Amino acid sequence: MLREKYSPAVALELARREGFKTSICVQTLYNYIDGGLFVELTSDDLLEKPKRRPRAGEKSQVVHPDLPSIVDRPAVIGARTEYGHWEMDLVVGPQEGSGATLLTLTERRTRQELIFKLPDKRAASVRAVFDKLERTTPDFYQRFKTLTTDNGSEFLEHDLLVKSVLGGQRFTVFYCHSYAAWEKGTNEVHNRMIRRWFPKGTDFAKISRQKIKAVERWMNNYPRKILGWKTPAEAA
Repeated sequence: MLREKYSPAVALELARREGFKTSICVQTLYNYIDGGLFVELTSDDLLEKPKRRPRAGEKSQVVHPDLPSIVDRPAVIGARTEYGHWEMDLVVGPQEGSGATLLTLTERRTRQELIFKLPDKRAASVRAVFDKLERTTPDFYQRFKTLTTDNGSEFLEHDLLVKSVLGGQRFTVFYCHSYAAWEKGTNEVHNRMIRRWFPKGTDFAKISRQKIKAVERWMNNYPRKILGWKTPAEAA
């Protein structure tokens, strides 16, 4: 489980697929780990827990109210019934490192993950990824209908970000409220999964693109309970 960076729930499901018969449930497995039953596995090895949502009465603000807001996002995107709606963020390296970072994209229905290595956090570097995708992906406009992201400066050049290299608009972008990471919670969960392989402080300039793509493949072949234990690759 540690070597493959699996959660206890996924490790238990994969063991059952291999014919391992057990009546142990996921909560019992967690209790065994917390209780020190496993010599080489402790609760310190488990994943960090999701950040809390705000309590009743707490409000989040939109820093740039002129940008398209998640409030106006069509209901079909929230329903996760249609492919092509993505959440986007950056996974950054150390403050005193090279500046290299990861652009992460998570498709909401299938949980498919795309990870791109960027030389820096500039908006132009983010746009360059989509410029290349638009030129090289035959079904680009079916695969990339909308993006939901935060108010990071690298995403705020909205008019340039949505501008197609072929003319017109290539997709729609919706912006979350500030300090409301749960509004793109699927991507936040995926970023924590990426951190299993690249802990905080990792200098991404020293990580090969081959290694990054290997982590991307691992994520797309990782069974998900929410998908009925299918992988994102199987659900796509």
